[in-house]
Formats: sequence, structure tokens, C-alpha cells
Amino acid sequence: MEKPKLMIVEDEYLVATELQNRLMEMGYNICAQAGSGEEALVRADEERPDLILMDIYLRGRIDGIEAADEIFRRLGIPVIFLTAYAEADLLKRAKAVQPYGYVLKPYTAYELRAVVEMALYKAGLEKELRRREEVFRDLFQGAPLPYQSLDAEGRLIEVNRAWLKAMGYSMEEVINRKFEEFLSPDQREDFKSNFRKFMESGEVSGVCYEIIRPDWSTCLMEFFGEVSYDEQGRFKQTHCLLNDITERRRIEAEREGLIVELQHALAEVKRLSGLLPICASCKKIRDDQGYWQQVEKYVQERSEARFSHSICPDCAKKLYPDLFPDE
Repeated sequence: MEKPKLMIVEDEYLVATELQNRLMEMGYNICAQAGSGEEALVRADEERPDLILMDIYLRGRIDGIEAADEIFRRLGIPVIFLTAYAEADLLKRAKAVQPYGYVLKPYTAYELRAVVEMALYKAGLEKELRRREEVFRDLFQGAPLPYQSLDAEGRLIEVNRAWLKAMGYSMEEVINRKFEEFLSPDQREDFKSNFRKFMESGEVSGVCYEIIRPDWSTCLMEFFGEVSYDEQGRFKQTHCLLNDITERRRIEAEREGLIVELQHALAEVKRLSGLLPICASCKKIRDDQGYWQQVEKYVQERSEARFSHSICPDCAKKLYPDLFPDE
């Protein structure tokens, strides 16, 4: 395992040498030394140590507190302060730059090791936490579905890139604004009512709202979400994924319209109307092409009627007189 790299910033040569020897005996790698705040800034940028031990009082334009603040802000390298003084004002200034520990001179080897180990451990935890936050942030911002989070007043506190792309707004235009402001006016009261129910039940599914974009076009979004709570079980914020169903609803509306039109068309096709050119003798009917057809064929092709054949009494007597001798 690679040894942690430490840097010493101390303007007293003998003190710096003694500190270096003690740290090397403990197994640490001393990658650099500096005697002033200005030099510390340069050496820290060059070596990028894991931890800096910084004397508060340094010769030069900037002292150890100012140097530590600049190094942490620019490079994120943690600092332990070395000092023989513990005045209240000095400690107040030192605490403001969030050091990872203090070593008061004179110190023992045990005290030095304990402070260094705790600082390295804390720095390692924070580094891992930042890494995980970056991974989560990348996943969150790169998610294909729009995401939004609201506070208890219904204000937008977080959205991802997919949300901004779908709605057409910038981050500055949406954060801390009430979500209802982005809805069609006729849906705002409905949203307020549903939002209260959402906070009470803890979840929402399949609720749809029409959102107005900056160019006044609209998109229909379907919401799925849950509520998160703090350690006391109190409402903290909502977490919702949005599904754009604008195109789906448009296609469904078009399909329903086509079905209605087809139903009307079929009704017209199956309905007989107008004058029928029928032969006075054989009762055949002339179609649109000028051909004569039997009545039943003509009617079947133009309606939903079906035929069953039989003979009426008058025709039966005429066609089969032998069956009716008495008449």
C-alpha cells in the first residue's frame, strides 16, 4: 500500500527537520517542505500531498491560516495547524478555514500520530463521499427521464438536464419557483389539491399535467413519485419522474377520431337511399354500372340485410295448381 504523502510548512529549520524525522519514523512519506505561505501554495500545487502540516505563524506576506484557506479552496488538500499559541482570537480565525486538526507545541509522538491519522482518515472518508456524490450526480443528470423535486410549498428545488430539455427552460428560470406557475391555468387548483394528497399519502402515480413551455407550446406529463422524510418523520421533499405522453395522447385522439369517421362511413355505405331503378316486369334492379341484378343481390351488397327464400301462397297456387284442386 502506498504511503500517505505529507508536506511540512514551517519557517524554523530545526523544528521542520525534527518534525520530518518523527513523521518518517512513523512511516509517512514527506514529499515537500516550505518555509513561507507563498512557497506553500507553489509546492502544494506541484506535489499534491495527501495532508499538509502548517505552522500558523510564518514569515512572509501571508500567514499559515491564509495559506491553508487558499490551498483548501483551490486544491482541496486538508491541513493540520501547528502552533505554540492557543489564543481565542487565533483559534477563531483558524477554525474559520476548517482545518482537519491541531498540534500544539510541544507535542509528543503519540499526539502527533493520533492527529495525523485522524486527519488522513477524515480526508479519506470525505474523498470517497465526494466520489460517490459525483457518481450519483452523473447518474442523476444523465438520466433519460425528467426528474423534479418539490419542497413543502410546492417550489422546485431540483431538476435534471432531461427536465430542462423537455420543458425548454434554464436552471435559473425554474429553481425556487412554484411548480404550479408552469401549468395551464385551468389545472393549477387541481394541482394544489393533488399535491396536498401526495404529501399525505407519500406517493403519486399516473397523474397528468399540461406544462407550458417558454414558447407557449405545451407538453402533457405523467407523474410517478414518492415523498422523502427527515429523521423525525417530517416531510422533507418530493421525488418525481415525469413521462412525456404528449405524442401518445395525440395518436390516441387521432385514432379515436378515425374510428368515429369509419363508423359513420360504414353506416352510410350500408344505408339504402334515393331512387332505385327496378324493372316493372322481372323486378331486377339496375346498378351504378348499368347492369341488372336480382333484388336480393343488389340489396345484400348495399346493406346488412340477408335473405332466406320461400314461396308466398299466391305464387304457390300459380306455380303449382295441381296442389290446389279445389280452388
